[in-house]
Amino acid sequence: MDNSIFLTGIIITFLLFPALVYITSTFKRYQSGIAKNGVEIKGVVRKTASANKGPVVRYVTLDNKEFTRQYHFYSSGMRGKYKNLEKISIIYDAKEPKHFWIVSDKTPQRVITLSTIASFITFAMGVVLIVIGF
Repeated sequence: MDNSIFLTGIIITFLLFPALVYITSTFKRYQSGIAKNGVEIKGVVRKTASANKGPVVRYVTLDNKEFTRQYHFYSSGMRGKYKNLEKISIIYDAKEPKHFWIVSDKTPQRVITLSTIASFITFAMGVVLIVIGF
């Protein structure tokens, strides 16, 4: 029995794998809430994307509630993509209007896909290391 390989497998399987599952499920809940209760409207970019931060978007819901919110998702392709005062299509969650995403942005779907794949690979790798180390 190789303790270091076994312990690495245990750590990967029981610490890293659940963390990835948590990240995936959080994104899925966020996405499903918007998809289920989503309302598509126009928003206005109030501040362009900067290093590691998405743009700030102002929007008014159908029941006249105004929000100015930082977009939670960021990808390097966002810098320079949205101009200040540009009108963009967004979808907000009617039950939680502070939650929104930019219609043209595929980052949330990419994060879910990549974290799901990483979860499966991590779990398989952890199990293999446990078996090898045992």
